[in-house]
Amino acid sequence: MTMKIALGMRLREGPWGGGMQFGKALANYFGERGIDVLFDLHDPDIDIILLTDPRRSSQSSAFTDADIAYYLTNINSRSIVVQRINDSSHSRTADFRSRRLAFANHCAHHTVFISQWLQDVYEIDGFSFIEPVVIKNGADRSVFHDFGGRIWDRNEKLRVVTHHWSTNWKKGLDVYLEIDTLLGQRPYSELFEFTFVGRVPEDVQFRHTRVVDPLTGSHLADQLRSHHLYVSASVGEAAGMHHIEGALCGLPVLYRQSGALPEYCSEFGLAFDEGAISVGLLNARDRYPRLKANMSEYPYDATLCCSSYHALFRELLAKREAVLSRRRWTRLNGWIFRSYSKAFDIVIKGYDRMSS
Repeated sequence: MTMKIALGMRLREGPWGGGMQFGKALANYFGERGIDVLFDLHDPDIDIILLTDPRRSSQSSAFTDADIAYYLTNINSRSIVVQRINDSSHSRTADFRSRRLAFANHCAHHTVFISQWLQDVYEIDGFSFIEPVVIKNGADRSVFHDFGGRIWDRNEKLRVVTHHWSTNWKKGLDVYLEIDTLLGQRPYSELFEFTFVGRVPEDVQFRHTRVVDPLTGSHLADQLRSHHLYVSASVGEAAGMHHIEGALCGLPVLYRQSGALPEYCSEFGLAFDEGAISVGLLNARDRYPRLKANMSEYPYDATLCCSSYHALFRELLAKREAVLSRRRWTRLNGWIFRSYSKAFDIVIKGYDRMSS
């Protein structure tokens, strides 16, 4: 019998966040293997439900934790729910983010974190998740590869690039503005070029940086390959996809010592300390040949990521009875859970409005 998976995402075309790239990769991977991938909870025979974002206000969320609780208590009690945790309040301005994701975990039988750092952060903050494991993100290697990439011969400026869809300041805008300032003075103006691909906040103005509108797919990959070095200055990054795409294109990563960036980049780039991007750029330039030589070994691609989910789903279904015994509600407290979930989202929506 074919496995049926409900993926809790509305897939969208064009530039979007890294989570959307994950959703597309997972849907393609399972579809190519003849596995049914659904994007709603209408089918009464779903085997695996993957919850990616419980917020009903999210434009990319196909269903919420409340929807899942209703499905389990009224339609199919034998579905297994896996919650993917890809964010926390540490990388956002919304204080409720971690609490909202932790609350949603009450409808799950298993939890996937996208980095060990993220799992540790939740544990340090006092949250408990059911059966946690780590599966790292990965990008499409057929698109993001180093074939035809620009080779630095030391006679030209070292071309540095980053890309972000979000305009959140915690994506590293403080550092990118500092790089912009450095490029207005020697020796940086003679040694480096910097390109920012993505959306720029209205209150940010670059003076010495080349800004490119958001790109996706092969257009983005071509842009990345036209550079030599990738920089990521994200704060509290749960994992991200941007630096993965850069690394798969053969670019060593100059990364901030924050969040999961060291976990993904430590063997494939160079870290810079807080307030030391100026030194980091010069060090990366000096060590570039050695850094570049290791990039062909970068492992985090979509095949590794998706095959890990596939293996997890098979394992859970093979011991379905034991997994289902983890369920933490009856029909009555399932109703209470759904009510609290909806109320939680109303509170968060109001908080976000007040904060904006």
